[in-house]
Amino acid sequence: RKDPIAPVEGGHQATYLGMIAEISIKLGRQLRWDPKAEKFLDDAEANGLLSAPMRSPWKLEKEA
Repeated sequence: RKDPIAPVEGGHQATYLGMIAEISIKLGRQLRWDPKAEKFLDDAEANGLLSAPMRSPWKLEKEA
């Protein structure tokens, strides 16, 4: 139970940069990203591509 060599948050941020580029290419347009909210600005279609449906039996419980 040791901390990883690199900060987890840094890995998370590096990963979503590729995801942002992939979504932009898929949609064929430039997108504006809000790094604090981790969502695209004024683009519901792009935000819909940020996650994929989970296969059964996996699911996430909604927070209260």
